[in-house]
Order: sequence, then C-alpha cells, then structure tokens
Amino acid sequence: PGPQAGPQAGPQAGPQADANTSAAPPPASALPPNKVSAENEAGERGSRDRPQGGGAAEVDPKAELDPMTVEVAMEGIRRMDEAFNDPAAAGWKPHSTRDGVQILTRGATWGMGMGEIPAPVGVVFRVQEEPSSKGQLDKQFLSGKVLHVTPPSKLRVDGWDTIELTLVHNLYKSPAWPVGPRDFYGVRATLRRPTDGAVRVVLRSAVAASFPSPSGYTRSTVECGGYDAIPRGPEETLMKYVNMVDPGGSIPSSVVKITIPDRAMVIARVRKVALSTRDQWHLAPEWANLPQSPGV
Repeated sequence: PGPQAGPQAGPQAGPQADANTSAAPPPASALPPNKVSAENEAGERGSRDRPQGGGAAEVDPKAELDPMTVEVAMEGIRRMDEAFNDPAAAGWKPHSTRDGVQILTRGATWGMGMGEIPAPVGVVFRVQEEPSSKGQLDKQFLSGKVLHVTPPSKLRVDGWDTIELTLVHNLYKSPAWPVGPRDFYGVRATLRRPTDGAVRVVLRSAVAASFPSPSGYTRSTVECGGYDAIPRGPEETLMKYVNMVDPGGSIPSSVVKITIPDRAMVIARVRKVALSTRDQWHLAPEWANLPQSPGV
C-alpha cells in the first residue's frame, strides 16, 4: 500500500506491483501464522522470511482484534527496519536514479525509493495522507476504509511513539490492461520518533478468511509497505519508501517493469505537491511538526 500509506492507503504503500509467477495465496486454514516461505528472487513469489498465507497473523473473526493488529504491526516495523537500515545486506539492488530519487528493487515485485524533499516532515506527512492528494500520488488508489481502531498505547516500539494503529481495507484499480483491480486488507501504523521528529507509516497484510476480496478483485499481499519521513532541517526531509508486495494472480512482465520503479517515484510526486501547496503548510498536524530550536 501506499506503501500510500494512506492507506487510507498505504505507504505509498498501496499494493501495486506485479509478477507473471504470482499466484493466489493458499487457504488461510491451511497455513499456520508467522511461518516462512521461499525466497522472492527474479519473479519467484515469496521471500525467505515472509509468512505463509501473506499475513503476519490469521484473523479469527470472533477473536479480539487488538492483539492481532499489534502483532502484525510489529512484524511490519521489523521488516522496514531491516530494509532501510542496510538495503544491500537485505538483498536490495540499485535500479536507477530519477528526478532525485534513488530506486532499488528486490526480486520481481519489491521496490524502494529514497530522496530529499525541501519541506518540513509534517508537510510531507500531510501531503502523503491528505485525501485530496491521492489522485496525484497514486493513480491506482480508489478508496480506503478503516475497519478497526486499536488504542495506540497497545503498540509499544522502542524509540517510537505510536500515533495511530488501525485495520484497513483499500481498493486499487488496474494499472494497465489486462491486469484486474486489487485490494489490500491489513494493518496500518503511524509512529513518531521523539528524538528527531521522524514520522513512520507502516502497512502489512493480515489474513482473514471472513473478509474476502470484493467480486472481481484479487487480494495483494503486502509484506511491508510504507515510508519514513526523517527531518534533515526545519524545511528539509529525507523520505524513504518501500513496497514489498505480491500482487497475486498473473501479471505481464511488461507491466511489472513499469509499475515497480514508478511506485518508488511517489517521493518525487510528494515533493511536487508539497512545493506547489506551500500556502497550506500551516495545516500540517501539530504532532508532526519538528520542534524548533532557538534562532531557527
């Protein structure tokens, strides 16, 4: 998702990626939660450390949802840390640099982007999450719905304060013929690092046999999607975006080659929107504002 983490799509983290070899996940009832499957290399589905069935935990419709959302979010955060802290060690390879965005890929359907945005962290967050920006940032995003809200205090992450923790369902239209529409069902977490004011949005799929995809949709599996917005100054932000997705179904490689790098270019699109709406910077959420030191 999204990641548009607006999720709400997600991190730009919406599940838009592709692979000819992708297949629908096996029934949730046949899969224990939090297990691992095969490496996602050159079009192969899955990865060494990805849970079978596509989610961090299977959702029992009669069970309490709060523990599940916490468990799924924690795994998504772990996966994001692993990818961002040392991309090369995690198997990511340089792809290209476009419009100031460094693009990396892993396997056939995973993409990552890194780039600077001359705007405050709060503005970057607002642009990424503002419904009015969705059409400019993610042309495939159709709609997002919050299904459950978990008290933020239940998600405790070292070095981070949890702002929001939700279970969401997002719909995405086809990126190109003959690809059909996709949907995402999973957990979305928004966090803030008090030491420097960085903001993080994480999405990760959950499995729910009781919540099937709408008719005509194929469910994408997001191992980890979202972004970090890290302040480099009062009006300078480093944005890191990642989308580890199995789109499900069969998608032409020609669509894959275009879609994966384009997802990472959300950073350039956020930059463009932020700079064109400077008169709205004051609307950024107060909690996301970078604390000002004397003289700044």
